[in-house]
Amino acid sequence: MLRSLGLWLLAATAVAQSDQQATHALRHNLAPGTSYGFALTTEAFLEPVGQAAAEASHVKIVLHFAVQIEAGKDGLLDAAHKVLRVEGNAETKLAKANYDSDKSGSDPGAMKPLASLVGKTFVVGLDANGHIQHVHPPKDLEAGAQEQLGVSDLDALFAPWFLPLPEGPIAPGARWDANVKF
Repeated sequence: MLRSLGLWLLAATAVAQSDQQATHALRHNLAPGTSYGFALTTEAFLEPVGQAAAEASHVKIVLHFAVQIEAGKDGLLDAAHKVLRVEGNAETKLAKANYDSDKSGSDPGAMKPLASLVGKTFVVGLDANGHIQHVHPPKDLEAGAQEQLGVSDLDALFAPWFLPLPEGPIAPGARWDANVKF
């Protein structure tokens, strides 16, 4: 009995040690000089209850970004998000627009503030774990552009692309809370 208990303790100790060694520090693979692109699509449908179908609204916006990662201040990384293209479609009681900045002669109509984003750069400051520390909008951001993006806090625009990772190492299958603004 004593011998089997001793073997069990040795086996349990070996398993516990191997579990401790199996932890991994998760980090985003973002290094100065890294570049990538993505498109962010937001779409909203609104059908007021008890209203006629003519009261329904539909808005779709697609922003195309080119991202360049550079070393920032205080150990942060700066992810410069340059807007390459804006697509927008709005069908509301107050406005109708069908705009694509890549199509010559396309009229943004009521989406003019969004159209002004083409060529502008937002700088997102990140720590190594993907926590957004700040978002610096373009200095000449046109009035109304942020409102048309549908965000009161610019962090919410970029948060889905930088999942906050845990501070320390974790074991495979572990879980952690990641608070993200939307």
